[in-house]
Amino acid sequence: MSYQAFICYKRNTAEDFATHLKKGLEEVGIRTFLDITDIPKKFKGTQEWATSRDNAINESKYFIFIITQSFDSSTEIKKELTIARSSKDKQFIYFKHADLSSCLTIELIDGQVVDLGKQQYVSFNSKCDLLRNAITVIKEHKMPISISSDEDFFKKQLDAFDLMENHVSDYSKGLTKIKSRGYWQIIIRPITFQRGHISDLSNGLKIIEECKVSLRGWDYPHMSYNEPAYCGIDYLESVVDWSIYKELWRFYDSGQFVHFRGFKEDWFEESHSGSDKNFCSPKIAFDAIGAIHAMTEIYQFATRLANKQIFDKSAYISIRLYGLANRTLTSFDIRRTIDSVYRCKIDYFPIEKEIPLDTLIEKGDEIAIEQVIEIFKRFDWHSPQIDTLKKIQRNFLERRF
Repeated sequence: MSYQAFICYKRNTAEDFATHLKKGLEEVGIRTFLDITDIPKKFKGTQEWATSRDNAINESKYFIFIITQSFDSSTEIKKELTIARSSKDKQFIYFKHADLSSCLTIELIDGQVVDLGKQQYVSFNSKCDLLRNAITVIKEHKMPISISSDEDFFKKQLDAFDLMENHVSDYSKGLTKIKSRGYWQIIIRPITFQRGHISDLSNGLKIIEECKVSLRGWDYPHMSYNEPAYCGIDYLESVVDWSIYKELWRFYDSGQFVHFRGFKEDWFEESHSGSDKNFCSPKIAFDAIGAIHAMTEIYQFATRLANKQIFDKSAYISIRLYGLANRTLTSFDIRRTIDSVYRCKIDYFPIEKEIPLDTLIEKGDEIAIEQVIEIFKRFDWHSPQIDTLKKIQRNFLERRF
């Protein structure tokens, strides 16, 4: 693969900056080299590693140098600068962290001293600041940048889950387990994509904590106290595999929330309650009352995000159900039975809506019931008692079970 840009950085002070910058540049169509992601780990410490790095420097048009604390003590930076300066037609772009002074000298491996403080550089404070400035500078250099729609950018974040499944980790195992049986996929996001809309992932964690819905013993989205949310490049992530609860969610700095949630009725065999273990076999039932509760929680959470100004004028909400085929609509509440047999013939059912914020805030619970009815129709149940569904929801919202 040929590269258009090479990122030079000091690992212990700039790895987060470099990783975020590579991801953002590639999203706008700039093929960018970063050693920790583009050189196979098996080459570490070998000549192949150095050869791969050197080739990438020579073929890249842009040499992007992220100047952070102690940059001048890095032997690798000195080597990379020396190689780049000896290459023809190289364009150098310097980014200096705002905490550094303008005294930026470095002695290269050939003994030459370079005063970077005399070069034209751009200061930055944060990862988002760095990426925004980099794109602006590259545009000024007339490098072609792909123009993608907001939908494309949000989809690229969602596509990361497919990549996750190809890596062995607790998170990938959790997602694979969820998808092995029936599950919900919930997406709640703004209409307009803005990287860094949530400027600090710590703020993202605070938003989740303040917006989570706690109407029963299991909050939505669930935050495990034993395994706190994991902080990724541009997202927070949490995975839960406990008893009948199988969940994985991500909250991106763009404001996009993505949640994979297993059907609880498929996991009674792993229940921590001994009496539940043989309650229902996997892939047989779909919990009707559980669907009312789940949909209500989703819309309550979306409404709380709206009140936090996560969205612009509207919110996009996508709810997709997988693994529905041949399931029977069931009530696990002995007080509320379903007299007839309603069975689903399709395996997948999506519901997608763009909802104006005032409508979401004023009528979120009503929309949740409307969408539950749409699910029931896929089981050929066309005339449920709407007043009864609303009463179940009202009792749930009032914590009366």
